[in-house]
Amino acid sequence: MMLPTQPLFRCRLYGNMPVVREWRYFVDGGKLLYGIPYWPEEALEQGGPDADDWREHLKLLQTEPSGTDVLAKKAGECIGGLLGSVSDITFPFLTMN
Repeated sequence: MMLPTQPLFRCRLYGNMPVVREWRYFVDGGKLLYGIPYWPEEALEQGGPDADDWREHLKLLQTEPSGTDVLAKKAGECIGGLLGSVSDITFPFLTMN
């Protein structure tokens, strides 16, 4: 089951995966290490995007939404504290606002 989203486009070769702005954060024992965009350009290109203008959306996809580092830090404290080792947490943003 997938979360309801408003995708910018879909990648046909990834089972029509909806592409939304997502960020992956890496935590170690509750400490936020760093965050990266979930979708690198190469992965999108290989996924067969269904929109001709998909490259125009890259800047938005690769811009971290404001305030998410605070959310990731809090989640990292909880999840990383439970796991006690390096973990990743991915946040999908259901709309592009």
